[in-house]
Amino acid sequence: MRKVAMYPATSYRFRPVLLICALGVGAWVSAGCGSGSSPDTTTIGPVSLVERWSEVRIESPTPLPQVALLAEFRFDDGSLSAASMKDVTWKAVDGVEDLRIEDGRLVGRTTTDAPVIVLETSTPLGVDDELWAGKISVQASAGSNVAIHPLASTGPPLGMFVARAAEWPLSSPLISGDEIKTYSVVLDRVFTLELPLSETEVTRILVQPTDVAGAEFAIESVRLVFRKEHLASIPSGPGWHGLGEVFREAIVSRGPEVLRFAATLGERPWFDLAVGSIEDPLPVFRVEVATKDGTVEPLAELEVEAVDRWRAVRLELEPWAGQDVEIRLSAAAERPETVALWGAPTLRHGLADAVPGDDAVSGDEAGSDERPRAVVVFLADTLRSDHLDAWGHDRETAPTLTRLAAEGVRFENAVAQGTWTKVSVSSILTSLYPASNGVADINDRVAASETTLAEAFRAAGYATFATSSVPFSGQLTNLHQGVEVLYEFGAASIDGNNYRSKTAKVWVDTFLEWLEIHHDVPVFALVHAMDPHSPFQPEAPYDTMWVDSEAEAEFAEQSERLQAHIENPLMRRFVAPSLEEIAASGIDKDRFVEIEKAWYDGSIRGLDAELARLVAGLEAIGVAEHSVLAFIADHGEEFLEHGRHWHGTTVYGEVANVPLVFWGRGVPQGRVVTETVQNLDIMPTLLDLAGLQIPERAQGRSLVPLMSGLENGRAQPAFTEHRVRDEDTPDEYNSFAMVEHPWKLVWNVDPPADVAEYELYDRSVDPLDLRDLASEHPEVVARLSGEVSRWLAWAESQQLDPAAANNEMSAEELERLRSLGYL
Repeated sequence: MRKVAMYPATSYRFRPVLLICALGVGAWVSAGCGSGSSPDTTTIGPVSLVERWSEVRIESPTPLPQVALLAEFRFDDGSLSAASMKDVTWKAVDGVEDLRIEDGRLVGRTTTDAPVIVLETSTPLGVDDELWAGKISVQASAGSNVAIHPLASTGPPLGMFVARAAEWPLSSPLISGDEIKTYSVVLDRVFTLELPLSETEVTRILVQPTDVAGAEFAIESVRLVFRKEHLASIPSGPGWHGLGEVFREAIVSRGPEVLRFAATLGERPWFDLAVGSIEDPLPVFRVEVATKDGTVEPLAELEVEAVDRWRAVRLELEPWAGQDVEIRLSAAAERPETVALWGAPTLRHGLADAVPGDDAVSGDEAGSDERPRAVVVFLADTLRSDHLDAWGHDRETAPTLTRLAAEGVRFENAVAQGTWTKVSVSSILTSLYPASNGVADINDRVAASETTLAEAFRAAGYATFATSSVPFSGQLTNLHQGVEVLYEFGAASIDGNNYRSKTAKVWVDTFLEWLEIHHDVPVFALVHAMDPHSPFQPEAPYDTMWVDSEAEAEFAEQSERLQAHIENPLMRRFVAPSLEEIAASGIDKDRFVEIEKAWYDGSIRGLDAELARLVAGLEAIGVAEHSVLAFIADHGEEFLEHGRHWHGTTVYGEVANVPLVFWGRGVPQGRVVTETVQNLDIMPTLLDLAGLQIPERAQGRSLVPLMSGLENGRAQPAFTEHRVRDEDTPDEYNSFAMVEHPWKLVWNVDPPADVAEYELYDRSVDPLDLRDLASEHPEVVARLSGEVSRWLAWAESQQLDPAAANNEMSAEELERLRSLGYL
């Protein structure tokens, strides 16, 4: 919902070297170029113009245009005023008393933990534009958060927003005290469930000056910044920009600027580029190549179809292979100051048909030593392992995955470290426990100084790609670090496709289109598909595989009856009742869950069909034999096993037990590993399979020795975390689980009186944690409770000191990170 990460990314430092030598995929970036010698043009690695921005020359630089403040509310003259607006008013909505203007500020006192003020204007703001950020200058005597929320003139009653102020999209930590401070928060494109957000034609702004009762506050100004205004205010240079919910590292230029970049081209060179703009009339993008003899030749003249859309291209540079050249980028438009976006501009060099490792031989003898050219992580959201036929489910829900498991390695007992997407995916992509990376709530972000899986592969010369089916696996969590192109969840609804939870088809199409362009370079991709997530009803034809029309009508009638009894708005939207709410509705509980599970299984079958298309695409493009595929899940789903629906509220088996399969280059065939492993181990395993160094801070282990049947020392425990979030009810409590086969200990921290502090389960016969054996084995509880307590203290001690992390970076590096949206 907001970009407020305060930490830099060490792996994103901008290296001053232009030419990068390569020693095979496993050492794609190397310092072994030779001192003082001419570069070996057969081994030049990828060169990102974003990373090498300091070496780009700007010809005919365009001064920044003057930008008017379009939406700023101030109180300087004793009444609320606003630039370019008429009929401006203000009033308290709830939880505020004695609201008045005093000394050029709107002051008052809060009476609740969710005080809300509304500022209104009859002039619509942001017409034909898109909200970029919000700024508020405020002082509060107490509290921890400040927030604003833009609204259109019509919509739900304001009381709904008051009740859910913790979910407002523009919020920031508040520094309470006596001084006015300005908070600036960039909006991420996120869904807000039943809490609609106006990004255009705003006429009302809700303001929460603090989040505690009894605080004195003073507001000096409130401002909305729209995207055109924002882009007009930044100089030419690198940044992180999105068009149509597709985000890229990009360089901004304005006509008539010419960006000039010198490079030495090796064999099979090509230019990786996407172009786009947010303004009509659209510019024409020109790419030229200049040689040492003064010849300038056009490489491409590109037009885009519409505003707010990228056009991705592959421009061949083979005629200039082996030469020193200058790449020139320019955009011509009717308006001289038109903003042009050059997305992820990178010089790449195609590989030969095979990519041998350091010690491998070429040609027909290369064999199994070849390292992967494509590393693909297929992340299935909300997929519990016991609903897969490879794990013994009685329905054939995933025949493709079963085949891949038979051709690769299946891990029978994989455990997730978090039981909802934000926490779990953050742990997977950093190989850090949630207690160590600090991600527990919606607004938490991975520290930019951590190394993500994408960053590790990018540093090794891989092109990087990702899709996100919910905001939690993208920018909102800082997981775009290392990703050159990110398709956020909203991109699944481009071109008239309504956004639903079934995203695998559009993301597989998108990935294969990107892979077609990058077929001859090493690639890393994360494909995050949402299909098993509720609402469970799958797309045709999978909706009728195990549910007929009579059952569908019955489920619709049951859902309607349940709506009046589900208290939580989120659970109401997804028809996810508790056991008590089902009892109150009077519906047939077993029949309701039976139909749910049948549709859930159908959604898995639909997901599996898209997995089959992805593998077929790898084969058609010619990279399957050089690929590694990891099929993973972030968490499972509860179907009343412990009295609830949904996920992210417990650490029990139905939400913590997940599938894990590795397939492809370097992976043994036909092995099943029964030892307990963690999702934390995925990152080290993929890096190990690619011959790359595992980050020092990674807390997982490589599973390659287990795949090969080698001894791996003492079996390692697995841990799962659930922490109370801001929006949780007062009866929620933190829970931590430790699995040490065959035992699983659940530690409930300060639970209510009717909940035990410790629960013990035998996973060998009770994988869903249904029979508590704590009273029968007190000695096991005593031992494991000490171990889980020591583990938690250690994991929490590994969190980075934000100030220390920032001190490691220069001012220039911090500013560069800020331009990319990390800060």
